[in-house]
Amino acid sequence: MSTNSNTPRMLIMVLSSLDGSTSTGGVDTVCSMHLAALQKYGDSQQSIHILAFNPQNTCKAGGEVHHFTPHITLYWHNLHQKDEAQGKAKYLPNIALQEKIIRAHIKTHKPGLVHSHVPGWHLKKYSGEKKVLTLHTYGKIGRRPRSLWNNILHEYILQPVGLSTADILITVSKEIEGRLKNRKKNITYIPNPLAESFFSRPIPRPTQNKTVHILLSGHVQPRKRPHEAVMALSLVHKTHPHTHLHIVGSHTGEGGYLEALQNQIKKQGLTKHVTFHGHTTPQQLRDIMATCHIGLCMSEEETFGLAPLEMMTRGLPIVTTSVGVFSWSAADLAPLGAHMIPVGDPVAAARALSQIIMHKAFTTPPKAQHYLKSHFSLESYLAQTENVYQSVLPAR
Repeated sequence: MSTNSNTPRMLIMVLSSLDGSTSTGGVDTVCSMHLAALQKYGDSQQSIHILAFNPQNTCKAGGEVHHFTPHITLYWHNLHQKDEAQGKAKYLPNIALQEKIIRAHIKTHKPGLVHSHVPGWHLKKYSGEKKVLTLHTYGKIGRRPRSLWNNILHEYILQPVGLSTADILITVSKEIEGRLKNRKKNITYIPNPLAESFFSRPIPRPTQNKTVHILLSGHVQPRKRPHEAVMALSLVHKTHPHTHLHIVGSHTGEGGYLEALQNQIKKQGLTKHVTFHGHTTPQQLRDIMATCHIGLCMSEEETFGLAPLEMMTRGLPIVTTSVGVFSWSAADLAPLGAHMIPVGDPVAAARALSQIIMHKAFTTPPKAQHYLKSHFSLESYLAQTENVYQSVLPAR
């Protein structure tokens, strides 16, 4: 029995740029890759309506319309709708203004299936559509704490309502899948895809000088634990003084954390051995990777763990905490150049880094690329997502 693959579909996503050149990370990055996958590997006859909210708020007031193909149209709105609200709407919370836009689009275009990447959006079915929801976070898993009211709103109101109206769930995390399996059986794990730009042939690591460059990629925030990366660097310096730590990622604003981190670096005499690159574009990140020898991740939690995988696609061996995909796929990734360590153990990190430096093991084995492509490609991601769609669409 065949399924109705031509049912008009609608995607609701977070999107900072149309070409993936900028991203706020996390869901934003994955949504950008979802869009890229649709353009390259999607059914050319499938009608897809994309409603995206821009977290950087650089869209024109009232939104923009972009036609990628005759069948893929993107409607792009600013995330902070209160800046554009008129009259009494100014007094509505931002989430209500976003839902108002979502409702209007569904009522107008009447998609047979709606797939949202944010549980707080598309809280109700408005036109008899099937609902697919991807969970990038759940409860406190993967979500950065905010104000008490914000936490209550998202964790105890919006998320439960969003889950209750979904016909099927997708999650990027085996941990979330396990947490929800007993509550809602129709949940499917689909790993985050890796951008194809990272899959070009790994660049040989630079060997012109004695300095070994270590890359830490991710937001500068306590949960990513860059302070422990600095501690590990300090320990490595005792036997390998020619090492340099590159910290890539924007500071998320936790009070005083960046200043404390900089003071720690200064106190340990590492000022000349640590570089903060701040926010980078994907191309800038790849350029930095080309100058580095080892990747490092000290996170206390990852719903998936995209950054270390990106380093591996560029041929960097990595030292990473056993979180996210490096927890549930540890047996597969360890032989490919991933050195797993416990969370909160900079001594173990220093030991693993020193071993790599001592043996000059600055590349991943050739089979790493094959594994990463076969498990985390855009094409595979889209195919798995399509299978989920077909499971809820009516047969024809």
